[in-house]
Amino acid sequence: MYAALTLTIGLAFAPPPGSGRGAEPHLGEPAKEIALGFEQALARARELAPERALRRSAKELEGSSVGVGPFVKNPTLELSPNLRFSPSSDLGPEGQLIVRFPLDVAGLGAARERVIDRVGAELEAQADELGLEGTLSAARAWLDLWVVVETQGSAERDAALARELVGKLSAARRVEEASALDVLDAEVLADEAELAILALEGERHDRALRLARVLAMAPSPLPTVAGGLPEPALPAPVEQASWPAELPAVRRAERAAELAEARAEEARAASATDLSLGWSLTRDAPQGWTTGAVIAIGLPWFDRAQASTAEHESAARVQAATSALERERGRADLAAELHEVEHTRELSQRLEAVIVPRHEAVASARQRLVEAGEATVHELVLARRALVAARRRAIEAKAAHALARVRAKLVYEAGAARAASSRGAGR
Repeated sequence: MYAALTLTIGLAFAPPPGSGRGAEPHLGEPAKEIALGFEQALARARELAPERALRRSAKELEGSSVGVGPFVKNPTLELSPNLRFSPSSDLGPEGQLIVRFPLDVAGLGAARERVIDRVGAELEAQADELGLEGTLSAARAWLDLWVVVETQGSAERDAALARELVGKLSAARRVEEASALDVLDAEVLADEAELAILALEGERHDRALRLARVLAMAPSPLPTVAGGLPEPALPAPVEQASWPAELPAVRRAERAAELAEARAEEARAASATDLSLGWSLTRDAPQGWTTGAVIAIGLPWFDRAQASTAEHESAARVQAATSALERERGRADLAAELHEVEHTRELSQRLEAVIVPRHEAVASARQRLVEAGEATVHELVLARRALVAARRRAIEAKAAHALARVRAKLVYEAGAARAASSRGAGR
């Protein structure tokens, strides 16, 4: 008489149509949602304002002028008003007007152009690093939400089966073909299934909010996932062996070191020997006027920008050391990314091909034994719990493998693209 209790167990993880729940179910009605595919989420992450602002600032620096010809410092205008009072016959106003134009004799203009160029390069490196971090955060948040959405579909089917089991056992109890303990075990299983659904609804709301925050989206409507898991293609093993370590963190440290060196050079040039040419106009009381050339030489006898130069040179050494450290770490990170791809692939395949089917077989066998009166409902409940846990692990393993592939692909592309552009710039 328990034939109607036969469980339908499968590996379909997608929730049935209309089963998607919105945020905060206690409000009485599901919140509206906006569906985002994986590539859509990454595209939105790449368009975030901070990265665009950095790239726009770097673009605006291109072609910036530091002066006109040899004139890189601002001219000075001096006015000296005087009054001649002796002898009294020459009483009257006097004064002198001097205009000086400093000349670039120490390479200050070229040093400042290098500073501007290095500032732009550092901004680009910061934008690359920020872009990679934002894209990886979006990928992780989208996949975290995907896990919950997929688990919800499985949980709702489990809850429906548990409720069906309660109904069948309650009917059997009325004709004394099932014990009260069997009914209680089934009710516990159904209660746990309903509780799992409520927990998943809260988890889905939290992860949807996290994805909205990562993508700088309004919290209403909440985002939800659309489409399947990403399956990015990875380079062939022969290409993986020569993956570059030109990661954004390495480039940013390198650009920061170059900028510090350029600023030190600028400080030295600004405090070097200074030559100014100018013109003067002088009025001598009572009616005399004179004009002439002005030549001024500034000698770096005392102030040679020792403090600022030392500061910039120290920063350059620190950033150079950081760059070398990040480069070695980058090689290790790339190796770790490749290992994670293989590890998560093996784990996902074993769960999906071996672990979950075995739990399904155990649950089916327990079901048949219960129907034959050779096993208790409690044993069936334990088998069903193990099956639910295995399915959740399989879903999480699939998402972890997808994230590992995405991370490896994005990290490789970030390094390879910059390495190619650097080689092109070198030519």
